[in-house]
Amino acid sequence: MKDKNPSALFIQNCIQLISGEDREHYVHRYYEFINGGDRMYGSNAPISEEEWKGLAVTKQAELAEKMLNVPSLSIRYPGTFSGPLTKDMQMFIGLDQLESLSGDFMMVESYTKLLELPKLDQIRFDIFGHSAGHTNNHWSVLDALLFLHTEGFQGKLDGLLKYKEELDLAKPFSLQYVLETESGMDTSTESLKKIITKEFLYKNFAK
Repeated sequence: MKDKNPSALFIQNCIQLISGEDREHYVHRYYEFINGGDRMYGSNAPISEEEWKGLAVTKQAELAEKMLNVPSLSIRYPGTFSGPLTKDMQMFIGLDQLESLSGDFMMVESYTKLLELPKLDQIRFDIFGHSAGHTNNHWSVLDALLFLHTEGFQGKLDGLLKYKEELDLAKPFSLQYVLETESGMDTSTESLKKIITKEFLYKNFAK
């Protein structure tokens, strides 16, 4: 089987993040990602974190691409506040081989950036902060769709590629728009579950 070509876009994006103002954050976070998550769970990294930090930026990006640009990823964290943030979703940009992503992403409020991954079709998240994304105006139609497929703190969505063909998933999902469309509803989770149905999304956001 022929080896895949490395993703130049991922490498470029990774270099930009680990060379920028938030360098320490992203150097540490990329290591966690290639290791499979927090040190309590992770054991995938081929080198220690000290060796990772000693690599040149380009070598770090190339190793991250090799470890992360695979068909399936699972990234785990032990607690609500130890995992990635919404801004960390940009770390996945350029992963053109990723088809399935699961993880403990309990502080992420929006997953819109994941729409840039061309093969991603299945997502499984242990979530907590996502439901607050609508009150902070961070949601896209993708987030509303994921909300439909959430039970408790577990979000599971299959067939993302099909939904991308049928719905404008990147469009901002305004809570105010929802409330104006369904007058008299409040912003509670239970009220949102009554409003945000598959029929509602296809009626208002179909391509």
